[in-house]
Amino acid sequence: MPEKPRAIDDSRSKEIAQQALADREREASQDGEVDVILAQDRIEEQNEDLSNGSNSRKTNRSPSGSSAAPFPAMTLEASVPAFIDSRRSNVSPSTSMTYRTALRRFLRYLDTQEPVNPDSSVSRLSNRLDLLLSYADNLAQSGLSESTYTLYLTALNQWLDYLFENNVLGDDITATDYQRLRDRLSAKTHISLKSTNLKPEKERRAPGDEVIDQFLRAARTDDTVDPDASLDDQRRGELRRLRNVAILETLVSTGARIGEVMGLNVGDLLDDKAAVIRRGVGKGDKSRVVFFDDAAWFAVQAYIGETGVSRASHPLFLRHDRGAGDKIKRLGETGAQREIRRLRSRVILSLCEDMVRLLLADHDLTEDHIAHLATRVAEDEAWPQQLANAQHAHPELADQVYRLRMQIRQARETTAHSFRHAFATKVLSNTGDLAATQDLMGHASPDTTRRYAKLSSERLRQVHREGLTRSSTQ
Repeated sequence: MPEKPRAIDDSRSKEIAQQALADREREASQDGEVDVILAQDRIEEQNEDLSNGSNSRKTNRSPSGSSAAPFPAMTLEASVPAFIDSRRSNVSPSTSMTYRTALRRFLRYLDTQEPVNPDSSVSRLSNRLDLLLSYADNLAQSGLSESTYTLYLTALNQWLDYLFENNVLGDDITATDYQRLRDRLSAKTHISLKSTNLKPEKERRAPGDEVIDQFLRAARTDDTVDPDASLDDQRRGELRRLRNVAILETLVSTGARIGEVMGLNVGDLLDDKAAVIRRGVGKGDKSRVVFFDDAAWFAVQAYIGETGVSRASHPLFLRHDRGAGDKIKRLGETGAQREIRRLRSRVILSLCEDMVRLLLADHDLTEDHIAHLATRVAEDEAWPQQLANAQHAHPELADQVYRLRMQIRQARETTAHSFRHAFATKVLSNTGDLAATQDLMGHASPDTTRRYAKLSSERLRQVHREGLTRSSTQ
């Protein structure tokens, strides 16, 4: 017998409806464009969330459409926060925001349609399912980026699944009719860009080994504490330095998400240079094991040795600021991102100083002058005339200048999620093992792994050559 879906709680629905009204008033002036409000690394994380959710979808309704009675007053407006609330435990906060943004855009579209609008009951939508398809066509001509368009449609599909599984759409639509609609909507995520007004995705490269080494070097040499500071402040500064080194090494060697790393407890560490990402910490409400290389394991153990934290339930990475004092408080994802951004600024400035020294090596520059020129390049991304003239005068330095400029560009784009991207790219490129890379990344679908890590043309050529060689010798 088919599993009966959950009925929607009346009191919860009323609370959701009130929240929906407040949200709509607050967000009415927003455009809802993910490209503006979400950085690229967050879009990549949401691609994982949405893809994983799509792969784990279950239709609990029976083909006849019989199930628990719907909440009769549920409006399209109120259904959005109800849906987001139902997914909250399985997706990240940034993905929840994407759900909200995507669906509010759909509601604004309904505001222009008749006879269905955001204040209509959800059941009325079942009589105008053509609006979903026309909205997808409208979205394709809206000038969004390709990834944003895909995210919006995937969120729309997830929302529809929620409505159907909970019988909020009503009994007029059968499982067969619904699946046919879902197939047509899903097909629209694979349309040709030539037939749309979508912006093609700008490929974003993972940081190379040289840039990653620059981040690690910046963390190891980080000294933000005044030498005249109190002993307590100096102690906190050293703990921050050790912690940041350990966080970066962990991100680089495990490929884990920043939220997973910051959710680690001391007891999650295993004896064989590995750690368990617990259920509720990782994506998709599932656990997995991640592995450390020697440098990362040593950095983590060195940090633990200095903190003195030993209980299995204690957070692995702690706050070391005056506000935390001597209390054991977990460093959150926001705090970790802030530290990585600070280190990124140091890396960019250091690379810009290398550029100045390279091009103006025959000039008698003071350290202050070098710092001034480097700061201008780092902050404005513009070349002072003195550097432009030097580059023109030294064509023999062209290769070195190009390499440094590429490193500066990569450093500017590097976020916590970039280290995960670099991990996937490197593992897949070196091994060609998509299944193993998928497991290491914790992806539910191999399609998600392919988005993160594309084999280099050199590796593809090698695989092609080896494949033909093996087949010819059999």
